[in-house]
Amino acid sequence: MMELSIAAIISSFVAGLITFLAPCTLPLVPAYLGFISGVSNKDLEDKDKARAAKKKVFKNGVFFILGFSLVFIIFGALFGSLVQILQAIGIGPTTLEGEGLLRTRIGQVGGAMVILFGAFMLGIFKLPFLQAEKRMKMPKFLEVGKPLSSLTIGGAFAFGWTPCVGPILGSILLLASSEGSILDGAILLAFFSLGLAVPFLLIAFGFSQATTKINSFFTYLSKHRAGILSILGFLFGLLLDLVIVSIFQKFGMQIAETLLGGVQAFVIPIISGALLGFIAKKKEQMDVLSTGGGLFLVALGALLALGSFGLLVQYGFILFGSGFEELLIDYL
Repeated sequence: MMELSIAAIISSFVAGLITFLAPCTLPLVPAYLGFISGVSNKDLEDKDKARAAKKKVFKNGVFFILGFSLVFIIFGALFGSLVQILQAIGIGPTTLEGEGLLRTRIGQVGGAMVILFGAFMLGIFKLPFLQAEKRMKMPKFLEVGKPLSSLTIGGAFAFGWTPCVGPILGSILLLASSEGSILDGAILLAFFSLGLAVPFLLIAFGFSQATTKINSFFTYLSKHRAGILSILGFLFGLLLDLVIVSIFQKFGMQIAETLLGGVQAFVIPIISGALLGFIAKKKEQMDVLSTGGGLFLVALGALLALGSFGLLVQYGFILFGSGFEELLIDYL
């Protein structure tokens, strides 16, 4: 459970944040909130109606979140129980050793697919089935501004917003399928949903200024893309360290502490950050969030394929020493 608690859960939460911040999700959030709540700009500008209107937006935002979270958690539980489903229909392993081997194979195949999703986000190639929007139409019997309607629309969002949700959601579902149980899968997708939900609620809370703030956010990203991508490149380099160590360990070369401990642990991250920052300066159209999200998925996929999520915990011990150990003990 330690691997799930520390590494996979954090990855799932970050994946939810990346999904929310994607250029094809974040700019549309105010429109979604306005639609599901039935609140107009005139309502917000009217001093007598503004307070009630804001409460209505927030309330419907909460139910919208519950809708997509419920669907995602069900997906997670289903993928988490993949091995049990295979066993139930008679094509899964019947021994613990066989089950462990199957989970390893699922992790390897899933990791390869997550890397492909990452490459897709980086724009290396296109996946048409992930670029086609499949939004569910709102049934006529539902009325906007009602909590039940917002709950339903949230569920439809989970099913239909393929271009943005698809690649990262698919990656976390594959991670869930390798973790081993219905509960593990549900927990991972609950944290993925939380990553989406927290900023969504913040925007719902400050709805009247959301569009202006979002536009400012993207302007800031574009203006400072080189610096931001340098930081993201550094973080990617830290994960790349783990991938390299894991590969060495697969060949029986136990050099984790040698490569990850001390100054040498920051060589690859510094090079990675500097290189990505340099490219960002030269390439004005480089999207910060898609690039960062793509790199995250590539690293996530590599660690999943190598079965090395435990290295994230080990990395914390090596870099932060006893302070991390105390934090981990307090968390557990």
